[in-house]
Amino acid sequence: MVQLKYLELNCECMGGYTDPEINKIQKILGVSLLPPPSIEILEINGFFGSRLPSWLMLDTASMFLPQLRQLKLCGCMLIEQLPPLGMLPNLEHLEIKRAPKINTVGIEFFGQSSSRPFPKLTTLVFEDMFRWEYWEISENYGSTAFPRLQFLELDHCSLKSFPTRIFFDSVSLKKLCIKQCRNLSEISGFPYVKKLNIINKGLPRFVGFSALKILVIEDEELDSLPDWFYGASSKLQKLIMICSFDLLRRCFKEGPDWPIVQQIPYVHVHSRCTNNYLRKSPSSYSTGTGSANCLGSYCHDT
Repeated sequence: MVQLKYLELNCECMGGYTDPEINKIQKILGVSLLPPPSIEILEINGFFGSRLPSWLMLDTASMFLPQLRQLKLCGCMLIEQLPPLGMLPNLEHLEIKRAPKINTVGIEFFGQSSSRPFPKLTTLVFEDMFRWEYWEISENYGSTAFPRLQFLELDHCSLKSFPTRIFFDSVSLKKLCIKQCRNLSEISGFPYVKKLNIINKGLPRFVGFSALKILVIEDEELDSLPDWFYGASSKLQKLIMICSFDLLRRCFKEGPDWPIVQQIPYVHVHSRCTNNYLRKSPSSYSTGTGSANCLGSYCHDT
């Protein structure tokens, strides 16, 4: 007997988000389209109900989706609360994109009755969460949430601060990517992260990244190295940076930041406005004019 492993649900509202249409889509997904328990990959795109289906919203979601490994929620435009996804026992990859009415991610996201939320999750991505300002978690979880998380990305979110205690003891978390999250003034509590990607207009302050090996910065208006960089650079093996020409010049051999840059084995710095670059390795040093393609793969690599 063939069992369904992959399910993609695409919703489309032709007449606008009227109450009858909202009630209709919630009834269809909540009753008529109950997924089989064999599902391992689930994508829900364009859902315009105000509440996700009960088989996903209740703490019993693990009974309906016991084998689920990957979940993508994209374009859930009207929901104001995330499901208790921390209850899913085999979830490894989670992406939540374009949920503009979410303001707070709280304990409901982890699951009220879970003592070890997200036990197998390795990848977590939040994207285009324009009203998301608060990430709250019960002190009961401490460091028990996300025990296997390896990669965390926030892209175009309005989050004001991280719940530091979630990740402070997260030995598995090695990559952190922050893109255009301009409300974050300081990020701390990631002592085991080895690769940090920051693509932002205006950099937050990073504190306590003691294991950092690879740093990617993209801010075309950045004209000087931030204060926190000097403390974070001691163990860096690779620096990749897209910045202003003023900062690029400071990194040249004759510039004031060269003593810092010189200590980093591999360096790529590029100014898009002038198309100038600096490249450095333990055995070579070059400056000139050319494409930034060599940097692009680093800046957007996950």
